[in-house]
Order: sequence, then structure tokens, then C-alpha cells
Amino acid sequence: MGVAFLIKGALFILFALLFYQNWSKSLITNFLFIASNDTHGYYQPVESFVNSGIYNSYCRMPGLLPIYAPLYYLFREGTAKVLVILLQFLVSTVSVYLLARTSVYVFKDRRSFYFTFFIYAFSSFVSNWDHYGLSDSFGTSFLIISVYYCMKFRQSFSYKCLFLSGLFITWSVFFRPVHGIVIPLLVLVYFINFRQLKQSVINCLVFGAPLAAMLSIWTLSTYKKYNKVVLLQGPLSECFGSVSHELLSTRELIIGWGGDYQPWSKGSEAEWFFNEKIQNPSRQVIKESYLTSHYNYDSLLILREAYQQFSADTLPAAEKKIKSELIIKTSSRYLAYYKKEHRLAYYLTNRFKVLKQLLIPNRLDDFPTPKFSDMTIFHKTLKAFYFLFFLGVSILGTLTCLYLLYKKNLFVLIPLTMIFLIGVILGYVEQRYLVPAFPYLAMAAAFSLQKVWERVQRKQEVSK
Repeated sequence: MGVAFLIKGALFILFALLFYQNWSKSLITNFLFIASNDTHGYYQPVESFVNSGIYNSYCRMPGLLPIYAPLYYLFREGTAKVLVILLQFLVSTVSVYLLARTSVYVFKDRRSFYFTFFIYAFSSFVSNWDHYGLSDSFGTSFLIISVYYCMKFRQSFSYKCLFLSGLFITWSVFFRPVHGIVIPLLVLVYFINFRQLKQSVINCLVFGAPLAAMLSIWTLSTYKKYNKVVLLQGPLSECFGSVSHELLSTRELIIGWGGDYQPWSKGSEAEWFFNEKIQNPSRQVIKESYLTSHYNYDSLLILREAYQQFSADTLPAAEKKIKSELIIKTSSRYLAYYKKEHRLAYYLTNRFKVLKQLLIPNRLDDFPTPKFSDMTIFHKTLKAFYFLFFLGVSILGTLTCLYLLYKKNLFVLIPLTMIFLIGVILGYVEQRYLVPAFPYLAMAAAFSLQKVWERVQRKQEVSK
């Protein structure tokens, strides 16, 4: 643990300095806390709960409540937020050690501990989020802790470990609901034995008790406040003003093409559609393979113009409604045409294109360096190193997971299912969405590197 603290601590200080030097000061509180567009949605409901006793949102689950509420009550807002960041760092440090311990349980080799430990400790891909007032750091750390206790239960058959595994996966889900995909995997792989049905039922009850209790409380409380059943959190179109039905329908068309739906991604299809600052959009962004016999490039330009007009604040309400219906209907119709005429691309090859964007991107997002023209040699070297580090872990980890699945190691279903859900089914390619799977990709990559190291060592011993 001491070594993890030294490595993570050094990275924590380095990233804090880089953020402070290169990020907007309006987004930084007391040197350590980094805000983003989503931060308010996590923290404001907790502040409301402390001030009025009401958690006034069903758009963000209250995973942060037991952490931030007592700190906000006892200290000023700025101090409380900094303490949250320090807690994120400490829990993230613990998760490095527990992930390495998990690798020993999974691979049944004590040497795997060190490879996993150092690869994950030195990684920036998750550590980067320890500074943000978001859900990624706590959510991923609690997921690691939950899986660790699950593996420990498999060794000790202690109900305490089983309960703690259920408690931390519940807490992880209350930060990031998508982490719930891990629950059925753990249940099916580790808790159910059809030869021991009674014991399997007991295992599931102990593991699922925290989730059942907390979800019941959350669902009942939101029903009383809003007179609607909200099992996890509200839909995007209701909760986030910038994520409208019009944007979602256009985004589905882009994802169907196998394109990049991130408006902030330079040269992406989403930037072409949504960025109003681009007066003369490049024709090269819209590839010929995106078109059908029912619409062409000019048709898409008309759809783009309709979206730009809809987004303008000056548009009268009646015209806005007309534009809204036009965008939604046209996007849906074009997607239907594309599915019909490019069936193989839509259902197969484009899924791999999106998956490639997630696992093998052409850039490293959210890394605290200035824009390229302002980078020093140090900035360029550091970012290049971590970009290659990320690609190495992502590619080697994924390939190793596929190999281990072939060898019937079902543990790797955890990262593979998350990657499949995010990249193939949903088509979401934001790099931060890979964060919860990344620790297990690092663990798998460490397994391969360990085997290579052992083979080299054996050859050296033979040659002596």
C-alpha cells in the first residue's frame, strides 16, 4: 500500500499542477477540484439535501450523498469539495492494491500481483479522473473493491465478503448505473451452482440485499416526489437540456454510420452536424458509404441546416416545433434507409468501426496539457508516453481477454461485456466510458506481460 501511495501520490501532484497550469481557473476550486459541465448535477442535489432535507433530482443517483453531505455540512463548500477529491485519491490508491490482489485470485499466481500493480498504478487513464467532481473515480474504485471481495468470497466463503461485494457494487451503480451490467455476470459465474441450489439462493440474497434495499428506497422516494417510477435515473432528454430528442435522433444516425458522435471531436461527423461555428462544412466528413438512393450529401446539408436553425435561440416557438419534427422524422427515416441498403455495414462492420474508436482512438482525451501549439517538449513527451501506454493496455488487454475467454476463464466477461455494451450495442465512444473496464484490461495485459517475462527468463536460464 505504501508503494501505491507514493506512485499515485506523485501522479496526483503532477496532474494537479498540469490542470492548474493548463485548465480554465474558473473550473478549478482550491487547486485540486476540477469541475465540468456535469459536475453541478452531482453536487447540487446533495447540497439541497443538506440545506432542505430534499434530494431534488432524479437525474443523478445519490452515490455521492454519504460522502459529500457530511463534509458539506461540516465545512465550507470549497473545503468540502477538496476533501472529496482527497478521498477519491485515497480510495483510488486502495483500489490499485485490491486490483493486484484480485489478479492473484483470478490467475492463481502470486507473481501476477506485481505486474498488475505497477501497470495500473502508473496508468493515467483512471488516475486522471481522481481530480474531477464526477462519478468516474469513485464508481470505478468501488467496482474494483466489489469484484475483489467477490473473488475473496470464492476463497473463504465468508458471508461478510459476499455482503461487502454487494454493498460496493451497489455504491458503484449509484455513481454510474451502467456498472450494473457486472451484477448478473458475478451472479451467474460466481454465486450460482445448480448442484447446490439452496446455497446459491442464500449467496444471491446476501449479495443482492444492499442493492435491493437501496434501490427500493431510491425508487420509493422518487415516486413520492415526482409521481413517476424511476428505477435508476431519468432519461437523457428529460435530465439534460443539451441532450434533446433532436440531438439524440441525429446522433443515432451518426452511430448507425459507424461515425463519431462527439461534437467536440475535430473532424467528426458530430462536429459537422452540431457545430454552428463551421460555416462551410467539409464534404470529406460525410463519406460516400453513408449515402443511400433516398438521400444524398445535399439532403444531409438540409438536415444540418434545420438542426442549426432549431438550436438558435431566436427561432419562434411555432417554427421551432416544426423544425423539431422535421429533424426527428428525417433522421429516423434516413437511418431506416441506411439500414435497408447497407445492412451488413450497419449490423456488423460499423460496429467494429465504433469499437475501434473506443479501444484504439487517434488521440488521448481529457489529459491536462495545453493545446498542441502551446505544448513544451515535456508536455509532448508526457502525453505521447501516456497515449502509447493507453493504446498498449487497451489493445493487449482486449486481445488477452479474448484469449482467456477461449481458455474458459469467465472472469474476463466483466471487461468484455462492458466494452461490448458501450462500443457495440450503444455505440458510445467517449473515452471516459472505457474507464470502468480499463482496470481489468490492465490486469489482462499484465497477465500477458508476465508470461512473456517468464518465457524470457526461462530461455536465459537454459542458455547459461
